[in-house]
Amino acid sequence: MMLEYQAGPIFNNHDTNDDRMTPLYRILMVMALLLVIFTASARPWNALDAEKDVNLTYPRALWLGDDGVIDLRLSAQELIAIAPAVNHGQTAVTDLFETQRVVVEARLQLVGMDYAPTGSSLEPLAPGSQVRFNWRVNANRPGNGNGTVWVHLRLVPKNGGEELRLPVYAFPVSIAVKDWFGIDTGSIRLVLLSVVLVALVLLVIEIKQRMGAAGKA
Repeated sequence: MMLEYQAGPIFNNHDTNDDRMTPLYRILMVMALLLVIFTASARPWNALDAEKDVNLTYPRALWLGDDGVIDLRLSAQELIAIAPAVNHGQTAVTDLFETQRVVVEARLQLVGMDYAPTGSSLEPLAPGSQVRFNWRVNANRPGNGNGTVWVHLRLVPKNGGEELRLPVYAFPVSIAVKDWFGIDTGSIRLVLLSVVLVALVLLVIEIKQRMGAAGKA
């Protein structure tokens, strides 16, 4: 035998017995929405959309306490093409890899945030290859993180001789830090998650009680 319920959903505002459930349901929905907002990770932004062989991405904003990644990719074609210009035409492109050991050096300088690795990172460059560098940044204090990604091309003669270090790029980086009254997002997420779980448990209990009462009726 199928049990038939009287008209009106479980969250019907017309029934005075259900009035206490409506606020609970609303609290659950609001807290869940806020939890999604504060949990959503920052979307990487390409700072160099016009460049095909050079790609620099980083989050334009981070919540206080969150981590982000600055990612830089450079092609051998772009770096070798720019070498003569930064060396006043004294570096020949045609025989560069035959006579030189080519190394790409990248370094991040960022004020207002902690980041790693610090210092210079080195990657060997081969014809037709691509090098990649990334830094993990932490928005551990309010304010903005502003700095520069420096890129140098280091040419080491294979037959000995003095190393040539050419500056090729200086990319500005700016990351805003968002906060909620100075509270880090880790604490906010913990509170929101606790409220959501408590509200969900109370809502389940209330639904079971309501269904039990309807079944007896």
